[in-house]
Amino acid sequence: MRPSAPRQSPRTRNSAFTLIELTMAMVIIGIISAVITPVILSATDTYATSRTLRSESQNIFFAIDRITSIVREAPPGTATRLGVSNASPTSLVFSDGTGFRLNGTDIEMTGAQGNAPLARDVSGLTITFLDDDGQSPPDQPANAHRLRVAISSGSQDFVFYIFPRVNVGEPG
Repeated sequence: MRPSAPRQSPRTRNSAFTLIELTMAMVIIGIISAVITPVILSATDTYATSRTLRSESQNIFFAIDRITSIVREAPPGTATRLGVSNASPTSLVFSDGTGFRLNGTDIEMTGAQGNAPLARDVSGLTITFLDDDGQSPPDQPANAHRLRVAISSGSQDFVFYIFPRVNVGEPG
């Protein structure tokens, strides 16, 4: 007599997935992918936007720091508060040759050793000269008590006020 093969139960013989089970798994994976994909794309867009804004901000913050230093170290004038040789809404040059200006889309620092870029891809620079009250313009830029500087870059606007050290200790 031949040894008989062990009998297998019907459940152990058919241990593979059915076509319906595979189709349902693919549908569930598709639904999960459809839900997760927009979240991942949104996170990627947010990261790219924040990276661009951070880069623009760092570019402008460097310019703000240098412009503040230039104005605070302004030389005194002989008959005025500040020794200004050239002043306009987009440039300021002191009697010692130091200053800054908007040149196209770049803010440049001017000086005896030439011009150096402070910030690139700037859409606007506006210098407003203010009197002691902080509201009205002085009779001439060289008599300004403070400066309001506005810089626009991309979608951001930066406004800051600078008090020249020449004015420190003056009454008013």
